[in-house]
Amino acid sequence: MSMMKRTALIVWAMAWLITQVAMDIVVTFVDVMRYALGEDGRPVSIITFVLSMAASIVMISFAAVTIAALRVN
Repeated sequence: MSMMKRTALIVWAMAWLITQVAMDIVVTFVDVMRYALGEDGRPVSIITFVLSMAASIVMISFAAVTIAALRVN
């Protein structure tokens, strides 16, 4: 496999991974916030909001570690 094909494959894989991670983060965050805010617009629980924010930070950190691992290899 030539270097150009290998580079193109790695760039495509990283773009796909970043797109999937971004989509999952947005969908999960919107879904959790919809449940956290409730039907009347008032937050159901501040703990739910804090946990969803912490989970989004963990998900972003996992994506960053995955991207860093792909760049090292």
